[in-house]
Amino acid sequence: MSLDPDRILKSVRKVEKFIKKAPHQPTPEQVHDLRTHARKLESAMHALSLDSNSEVRELLKDLKKVRSRAGKIRDMDVLTGHVCSVKVNGEQDCEIQLLEHLAIRRRKQAKKLHATVLKQSAALKKELEQAGDELKGLFRPTDGQPSEAAAEAMGHAVQLSSELSVPTRLTRSNLHPYRLKVKELRYVLQMADRNGPAWVREGPGRSERYDRRVARLGRVNLDYQ
Repeated sequence: MSLDPDRILKSVRKVEKFIKKAPHQPTPEQVHDLRTHARKLESAMHALSLDSNSEVRELLKDLKKVRSRAGKIRDMDVLTGHVCSVKVNGEQDCEIQLLEHLAIRRRKQAKKLHATVLKQSAALKKELEQAGDELKGLFRPTDGQPSEAAAEAMGHAVQLSSELSVPTRLTRSNLHPYRLKVKELRYVLQMADRNGPAWVREGPGRSERYDRRVARLGRVNLDYQ
C-alpha cells in the first residue's frame, strides 16, 4: 500500500490556516472544514502509530479542545438548517424566534472557540509544524522500498474493518461510536495514493460500502459529528 503524502499533509495545512486566521465568527464551511481535517489528522496519527510520541499526544490533546469547541458551533449550524427546512403554516413567528435563539447561541460558541484558539495558538502552531516534519520523514522510501508508514496504515485499516463487524445490531447507545469508527476507517483509506492499486484504494471490504454506511448513519443520527 502506498500513501499519498499530500492528502495527509493537507489536513495539517488546513488546521494551521484556521489557527493563524482565528476568525471571530467562522462561517459554517470554515467550521466544517476545521472539524473534518482535525479528525483526518487525528486518524492519520493513530494509523501511523505516531500517537505513542509525547509531542504528538500533546498535539492530539490540544486539537481535541479546538475540535470540540467547533463541534458546538456545528450543532447550531445543523439545527439552523433543519429549522429552515421545516415549513409549518401559521408558525412563522415561532420559526423566527427559534432562529434568533440559535444565532445567539452560535455567536456565544464562536466566541468560546476564538478564545480557545487564541489560548492554544502558540502551542498548536509549534506542534503542527513538528507533526508535519515528522510525517514528511515517514513518507521517504528506504532503499527503493515503501516506508513502514504504509504497512502501519494498512494494518490499522484492517483492524478497524474487523472491529466494525461488531456490534451486529446498532442501538441508540452504540450508534454514535460506531459512526466515528466508520469515519476513521474511511479517513485511513483515503490516505492511499490515488495511483496505487485499486484493492488498496478501496481497502478491506471496499471503501464504497463504508461510505454508503456512513451516509445512512448520518441520516439516522444527524449529520454533524
